[in-house]
Amino acid sequence: MKKTLKTMLVIAMLSIVIISMTACGKKEEKNIDNKKEENIDNKKEENRAESINETNKNNTEVVENNQTTTDDNSTTGNETKTTDISRGEWIGNQYVNEFANIKFNLPSGWSKYSDEQIAQVMNVGVELLNDDQKKLAELAQSMVIYGMVANDDTTKANVSVILEKPAMKITPESYATNLKGQLEAVSSIQYKVNETATAKVGSEEYTSLTSTASVSGVEIGQSYYIRAEGDYIITIIVTTTGEGQLDTILKCFE
Repeated sequence: MKKTLKTMLVIAMLSIVIISMTACGKKEEKNIDNKKEENIDNKKEENRAESINETNKNNTEVVENNQTTTDDNSTTGNETKTTDISRGEWIGNQYVNEFANIKFNLPSGWSKYSDEQIAQVMNVGVELLNDDQKKLAELAQSMVIYGMVANDDTTKANVSVILEKPAMKITPESYATNLKGQLEAVSSIQYKVNETATAKVGSEEYTSLTSTASVSGVEIGQSYYIRAEGDYIITIIVTTTGEGQLDTILKCFE
């Protein structure tokens, strides 16, 4: 179990680094690729993950700045939907985000991250995580923002809701395709990535991307659900450690 938890932490952290790079412009991709073999070394990531596990007890992910410039899928014209971004909130054991139209019921035996813990993950001051629309909108242009993080205290399966505002419009389909390429390019972890599809999570339709990753003989499942809301990209990441967990977790969304 200890080995499984350490491996899961590695996968979880790497997923956020990859999310941060997904919509990055072509100019930055070459430099990022050159750094992967230096910075995403399996042994280093495991040590890093173990350290976080000791100090925080919950698995967490490292958020990198997301300077998003995208490609051929920019929208034409100057029309944009004005939407007030929100991180959402926990009301008892239910996460509610009206902006993202997400409701998630915390399963028994799970824990939710506090704003202080999320601020540590994002490496920002907790005061930036209130629902000040202007501050959140500015923050979303420079990094991915966590709406919430929750994890199973026993298996360490986890769910994250992430929001970001690309510098240019990108469709969920193109975002997922870019993400697939980033995952498959990782040399230190063996990802098996399926083709993009569509899936309903709660009451919304998402572009989905499912994958498995193998580290030190341990297989972890990771599923991404992506959709656009106005100028923003909303991503739900579900990381699992066993069969049947994904369906059970997805049923927690209303």
